[in-house]
Amino acid sequence: MRYDNDLDWQDEALCRGLSVEIFFPREDDEDTQALAKAICDHCPVRVKCAIYALHNPELEGIWGGLTEKDRRKKKRNRNQQARRDRVREQNTGMLVP
Repeated sequence: MRYDNDLDWQDEALCRGLSVEIFFPREDDEDTQALAKAICDHCPVRVKCAIYALHNPELEGIWGGLTEKDRRKKKRNRNQQARRDRVREQNTGMLVP
């Protein structure tokens, strides 16, 4: 899914109107993190929310079911894959899909 600055999707978010403390738990509060992720799992805009958070690294809290730590890991994995693809392209002379 492509990134879009349009934030209208937030109107459809299941978290809308819920206590913000649920989505901004302490790092060691695994129960609240699990609750937030469970809500996100059923949210119709979870993917848009996660993409928004991945493109806005200054965001704290749980977005699209991803904690800050989860998002850092996803970005790191995505960057590593991009590096591997570039090396493969250089070695084969072909673009990697």
